[in-house]
Amino acid sequence: HYVYFYIAHGEKMLPKKEVQTLVQAAKAERRTLFGSPLLPGEICPSSVDWLVACYGSRDNSGNFDWLSSYLPYADANGIVLKAFDDTLTSCPVPILAGICAADPFREHGQLIESIKNKGFKGVCNLPSMALMDGSLRTIVEEQGLGFEREAQLMAIARDKGLYTLALVASPQEADIMLAVGVDALLLHPGIAFEESPTLQIDNYLVEIVSLSNRISSDYPLFACSVAPRHLERLAHSLPNLSGFYAIRSLENAGAV
Repeated sequence: HYVYFYIAHGEKMLPKKEVQTLVQAAKAERRTLFGSPLLPGEICPSSVDWLVACYGSRDNSGNFDWLSSYLPYADANGIVLKAFDDTLTSCPVPILAGICAADPFREHGQLIESIKNKGFKGVCNLPSMALMDGSLRTIVEEQGLGFEREAQLMAIARDKGLYTLALVASPQEADIMLAVGVDALLLHPGIAFEESPTLQIDNYLVEIVSLSNRISSDYPLFACSVAPRHLERLAHSLPNLSGFYAIRSLENAGAV
């Protein structure tokens, strides 16, 4: 069985070599890194290793509502840029900015400069087209506002010295992000899995096990944990896994 420990980095930058060293050390001691979304107005938790400042909401159980972050009722990037000033100066762990690549108000270079000047340590492509499928995904991709645009934004962020955590929902999307040199991958099973707690985890495991086997063992690879009951199976199936993201109740994930 795995026992999960929570470790804090302090207020550090996140260069790739430093994170790789951290991941290697954590694995050697059988430690698992935890990340969590942070919404405007929330207090920075001290029991996680990193946070992603997000536009969105939480459901009735307190878990991050991935779907709500797509509802077009506000300027997603504007909220992230304006709502976390106090948190950035007081939070003891690194905060990445969750950014929408299909921003109609900001050019990519301008957006990345704003994020860097605010003091964020890195970026994550959230909201992401990776969580959309069907005809809507096809239309968005045809309009040039799809996943490739997210990869372009991550490449700019990496060139500007920001840490890049890429959310992907398929091996194909992972290959796109790896091709632009992102620093870490965040694997999500898709909205269908998120909205259906009874859906079997097998298909998700088959895809990400295949993906993890093609990646260097010291490459930071994180999985979105939909429910604490999946932690043990994910951990045992993915020996290269560096940690988990979006676990709201860390008390429930203390040990498995």
